[in-house]
Amino acid sequence: MDSIQEAIMVALPMIFIGSLITLNFIPGMPDLTPKAVQQPDGQVKVTCSIENTGSLYGQEVVQLYVHDEECKWVRPEKELKAFAKLGLQPGEKREVGFLLEERDFSYYNTKYNKWVAESGYFQIAVGCSSRDIRIRERLHCDFGREEVSFHKFSLLGDWLSHPKAKIVLEGCFEDMNRHISDKICLDDEFVGFWGDFPAIKVIQMFGQAWLKDRSPDLVIEQLIEQFNRGQQA
Repeated sequence: MDSIQEAIMVALPMIFIGSLITLNFIPGMPDLTPKAVQQPDGQVKVTCSIENTGSLYGQEVVQLYVHDEECKWVRPEKELKAFAKLGLQPGEKREVGFLLEERDFSYYNTKYNKWVAESGYFQIAVGCSSRDIRIRERLHCDFGREEVSFHKFSLLGDWLSHPKAKIVLEGCFEDMNRHISDKICLDDEFVGFWGDFPAIKVIQMFGQAWLKDRSPDLVIEQLIEQFNRGQQA
């Protein structure tokens, strides 16, 4: 496997066979050009035409999949978001439309315990199954900037990934370093090891001499308050 994503395959692709027919998928997605898409209420309309070019009546399940190209977490290559069952006479052509909402582009973030839709590029795939894709399009969705919030157990890496939060935390460590012998240096090696630890644990581990007159909980509360004030300014 070249990547973890390749390992997340659909074990049982959704397939429906009503009879032996030949289908022609015709793209019809004016909203899915590689540009910023801003639909009312965060919706995106996807359309395509299906034509039965065979000589027999048949049925098919048209399936729509979404793939997030830029998510920082590993997500499947294809996530089934909508489908429609059609019955077509020989030579009949019919348009199929799907309406995707912000939730269809979201993933459940276990760190924040909520659904998150991140702005960026997505792939839209339409076909007869996850292994029989007939149309692919690419689009950019702007869901606005995600509101940033910190709590008692926010990770050191999360603090450092936000420019304003990083300044707040660096000020705290600068003051702490003046009172301790084993000083904190936020270089790649340190962050690589401690980045997935809560910042409060890092403060507890390295700042014992500095914490004589304050508790780690109070330090984090003050950092969060300082960050929130900076966000409101």
